[in-house]
Amino acid sequence: MPNLTHFTSGNRYSACILLLFLIVLCLLPACRDHSTGPEPVPSIQLDVDYRGTDFVWLKLSVEETVKDLHYLIRRNNEDRFTGQFSGRDTLITDTSLTPGTEYYYTVYGIKNSEPVDSGDTVPVTTLPLSSHDFHWEIDTLGEYGSMLRDVFAFSENDVWVVGEIITNVHTGDKSNAAHWDGTKWELHKIDLNPPMYYILGFSQDDLWMVSGIPHHWDGMNWSKYHLWDMGVLSPNDGILTKVWGTSSTNLYFVGDKGTIVHYDGSQYRRMESGTDADLKDIDGVYDPETGQTRIWVAGSGVLLYSEGETWEVVWDFDHPFFKDNYNNPNTVWVPDRKGFIVSVWGGSNSGTYLLNQQNPHQHTSLFNHDLFSFDMHGNSINDFFIVGDWNKVYHYNGSTVRNYPELSLDGYSFGIYHFNNHVFVAGATGSSFRAVVFRGVR
Repeated sequence: MPNLTHFTSGNRYSACILLLFLIVLCLLPACRDHSTGPEPVPSIQLDVDYRGTDFVWLKLSVEETVKDLHYLIRRNNEDRFTGQFSGRDTLITDTSLTPGTEYYYTVYGIKNSEPVDSGDTVPVTTLPLSSHDFHWEIDTLGEYGSMLRDVFAFSENDVWVVGEIITNVHTGDKSNAAHWDGTKWELHKIDLNPPMYYILGFSQDDLWMVSGIPHHWDGMNWSKYHLWDMGVLSPNDGILTKVWGTSSTNLYFVGDKGTIVHYDGSQYRRMESGTDADLKDIDGVYDPETGQTRIWVAGSGVLLYSEGETWEVVWDFDHPFFKDNYNNPNTVWVPDRKGFIVSVWGGSNSGTYLLNQQNPHQHTSLFNHDLFSFDMHGNSINDFFIVGDWNKVYHYNGSTVRNYPELSLDGYSFGIYHFNNHVFVAGATGSSFRAVVFRGVR
């Protein structure tokens, strides 16, 4: 047997050459495979971000930004959208769908002009249409000069309305609230009986009313908070007219001259809004998925947003994203944690829009109207009401809008509360100037 450990200098040189040749030979296939092998297409995540009756919002996501990454989306195996990523997320709106119908979406990455499957198929069912079929009864309260500004309902037999209800025009006697027990209205005088603009309830023993200042009912007594006397507001601040919050320890009051005040259960503090416009409406939502509180405020030529600490001007005449710069956000309603609805006034361009809370520039026009709106409320985006001047009451079922001409009393409908198959509208008649409540049942 030869001694493999014993080499002459010539043998050593030959062995080194042979070893080097073998190493290069072994590396060539790996190099060749690495240089000519296909680059992998990054995984693309497809999610249904929101759905309506005839549209869905789709969200495409990748873990990292990739140059020249193209995608294809198929709906029910038919090509629907193609495009290129400009960042990690891409939002797409698919329209012209059928209400109450199931669809299937699949996303593909594009490689060499050919689709490469890179995601699961995602099903989504569009929302069904709701019924317009409401039966109405009309209640009038007070004498000439009476007017209701808002309504709040715990149930169809536990409803509050607020405003100014004249009970005797000769003596000036009046009330500023009324309660419905399912059979009759009972008048109430809150505090010194100022006109009330708004009401918000968390329970029968936890009610808030706004008359320019906050009023609170704790089940035993009413308390009022004169924020000017308390040093919270200055003479240059406007009165408060609306309130929204998650509880009585987290409330946001808004009003004239861009005034916003927060209450944490023990202290009031004035917040900088970034505007001096009159603020007309406020609504919000707590999102348990993200832990965020999102608050939206509509005002004269302005739309504000906050997560609780600071306020941002999202839309104004200098930064518009509706189709007409002169649209004024009148009222806002937040039906869920994903979208919010804004009704805008712009003459012939008045309409109602659904906006993405995380990206308001993504919005869908729901319907146009001729209404100077004062309030919106409902069960979901396919079942809500909008009210305004001429006592008009419009119901949106997810596709069409129905007006109820039997309620047109040439006055104003200021407040709306809609839940399940019941709806209450508060306002005033035109000719007799009496407070009026429309009670609707579907």
